[in-house]
Amino acid sequence: SGPIAGGAWPNPLNEGAHVMTMSTYKSLAGPPSGLLLSNEASLAEQIDAIAFPGMTANFDAAKSAALAITLLDWLDRGASYATEMLNSAQSLADALTQNGLPVFASGMGSTRSHAIALDVTNLVGADNPNQWKSAQDLATHLRRANLLTTGIGLPNEMDPFAPGGLRLGTNEVVRWGMTSTDMAHLGWLISQAVRSRQPEDLAEQVSQFRSQFDTIHFLAQ
Repeated sequence: SGPIAGGAWPNPLNEGAHVMTMSTYKSLAGPPSGLLLSNEASLAEQIDAIAFPGMTANFDAAKSAALAITLLDWLDRGASYATEMLNSAQSLADALTQNGLPVFASGMGSTRSHAIALDVTNLVGADNPNQWKSAQDLATHLRRANLLTTGIGLPNEMDPFAPGGLRLGTNEVVRWGMTSTDMAHLGWLISQAVRSRQPEDLAEQVSQFRSQFDTIHFLAQ
């Protein structure tokens, strides 16, 4: 939703989609919620008719106000935010690759969005020396270095309970002021933590790096 709101991606509703759904708290950087959007008035009326009461049980006016402020940010600064998210994701993918970590890539490259995935299938499983059964175990390992990631299944996997992908996103770090120029160091920290037997030894270094970015960016003036 963020790349679309910022104009970095085409708007599906302008490309022929009847309905678009999205979360509001990830790349859109708003409060936890969701949106169903349509340019077709009659369809929107039908959705409203079944959404409340029925699919939704309450109405949070404060959350709606927070979302309205977030959308004002996007009108004012969304293009620069979306562009930086995507540029930083590509820079992080490049940095991880240069540090010897395999970034999952399709025929269209490693990413065209704010998110990337590491292919850690060779690092997890019953035969690996680290005893990580899945990418989620590796995510727990990285948490000890103050790096928050999550395991994710890759398209070529058969077992959904043992994911071999590690998901990383730039939307939040960019919101706090990181840019593509900071991704080389972030990629190095991640690679060091993956290979470390004692990742907590890197936690302070990660926190010191993170402490440089203490102001929310891309706010409407």
